[in-house]
Amino acid sequence: LDPSVIASAAPAASAAGGSITDRSQETTAAGVPWADFAARRAEVRRSWPVLWDLPVTEDDFGLLADQARITPLTSVLDVGATDRRHRGRLESLGPAVRYASLDVDRTLVHDYHEFAELDRTFDAVVCLEVLEHVDPATGLGIVRDCAAACRPGGFVYLSVPNCLVPSAQMEFTHRTAITHLDLGALCRLAGLEVLQMSRIVRGSPRTRWIHRRLLGRWHRFMKTDFCASVACLARRPEHDRFAEVML
Repeated sequence: LDPSVIASAAPAASAAGGSITDRSQETTAAGVPWADFAARRAEVRRSWPVLWDLPVTEDDFGLLADQARITPLTSVLDVGATDRRHRGRLESLGPAVRYASLDVDRTLVHDYHEFAELDRTFDAVVCLEVLEHVDPATGLGIVRDCAAACRPGGFVYLSVPNCLVPSAQMEFTHRTAITHLDLGALCRLAGLEVLQMSRIVRGSPRTRWIHRRLLGRWHRFMKTDFCASVACLARRPEHDRFAEVML
């Protein structure tokens, strides 16, 4: 028998014998204690217990656009901007919006190539379909960097592929599957207040209608979904306890 199997079974055997195993120092793959991560997930679950509770939108920037109608934006940072394909849509969020992009790919033209280069904060920081490409610890670091790049009272908008859509996970470059609870928990760990979450549906109007009207109950019964992505809109608090969270 593999000695490592015996070693890993020892704590469970000890617990079965009546003693209590101390797991307070164990951490998640994101590098934070299990208890802390579970507490943040529980906070998100109180508002959105299951994925199907999230409203459906056909607009990748729907939540941010709704917020921009309430709180006008003047500056937006697009993190992981690739070819800056979202510039036009982000600039359309308001007449005074100034767009800036950040991406590690130095073969493309961007305003910044790393967070350390930032010389100002932004009304909104957007990071779409990036976190799934990195390990959990790096993902948490990116969310924290997004929070730091956002002015107090500003907004962070994130999206990831929907875990309950098999085809959305069948991508060679994806490293981490992130549920809506995980996405919200990452925001909370970064000191952000989660305002709203949504599911983003894509495809032809006919396909969307079929899935929403005819197959909706079937999807829920089978624990699958038809919405390709999950989005989260969060806010950096005005009173700004971000420095405390980082410590």
